[in-house]
Amino acid sequence: MNKSVEPSPSHFSTAHLNHWDTHQNPIVEVKVDDQTIDELYRAASRSTDDSFYKITNESFSNCLTLAGEIRARLAVSGAVIVDRLPVEANDLAVNRRAAGILSNLIEPLMTQDIKGTLLYDVIDEGAKATGTIRRSKTNEEQPFHTDGPWHLTPPSMIGLFCIKPAAQGGYSQVSSLQRSLDRLLNEKPHAIEILEQMLMWNRMGQYKEGENAFNSLSIIQQAQNQTLIRHYVDYVKTGHELAGSDLPDDVVVLLHELEASLALNACKPFKLEAGQFQFVNNWTVAHARAGFDDPDADLEMQSETPSGRHLLRLWGNISSSE
Repeated sequence: MNKSVEPSPSHFSTAHLNHWDTHQNPIVEVKVDDQTIDELYRAASRSTDDSFYKITNESFSNCLTLAGEIRARLAVSGAVIVDRLPVEANDLAVNRRAAGILSNLIEPLMTQDIKGTLLYDVIDEGAKATGTIRRSKTNEEQPFHTDGPWHLTPPSMIGLFCIKPAAQGGYSQVSSLQRSLDRLLNEKPHAIEILEQMLMWNRMGQYKEGENAFNSLSIIQQAQNQTLIRHYVDYVKTGHELAGSDLPDDVVVLLHELEASLALNACKPFKLEAGQFQFVNNWTVAHARAGFDDPDADLEMQSETPSGRHLLRLWGNISSSE
């Protein structure tokens, strides 16, 4: 057990717990005014895929105000919907850069794979989530999870920018990890020992030659004077399989209890519309997605021009360790 990390319910944010206990809909909606949209899209139009994340803060005023509001809301609620950006009036490349610029102003962007991808397309490529294929490339249901849990410091912010919603399904949900764990620990204080244990997390193919296919990390740890929580049941199970080690029964029980608690305490399902931006605090909140279907989508074209559901995912990280 890692005794250098001593998380407890007292490390959880009182403001966050109170928000989820007192709000029927804990997701905060933030509106974007015309001046901010104009400023953002002027910058996106002038930039390139190689330069959008290098624009200095001095180039913005309205966007910095918006980014500051989103950052502050994420610290409390853990989930924000930004409504909305004009995707219909701009081409795909400009929309992608606009989403990247805004996200980078909230928290510095973090690469999402070993290729160094900053702007990650969430589209159905007709694959099945097996082996190292991530569910973000399928139309399958995604259970409650946090993104990138195999990282030593996972992304602290997740942005999902809707370019085109699914024809059918694809509803989202968020649920507070801190709230669910706080309640579990009140009932089972000794469960903190499980949360501190080093578990094997599947790296989903995101490693270089000579590296392990898994990382040994705890469910809960301290970073940047905050508590971060990892959650992805499948990644723990397959991580232990890759490591050739048995997953203790008490860990399995706790993981499934946490999953059930997240589902029970989740917000109502919602569907992102074109131009809406969902941000979540990846250290405090888990998110999930229902399966979807796009009957008329041409999967063979999706590598260049997606014709079905298309979201852009961005990872931000306040930590400078990775």
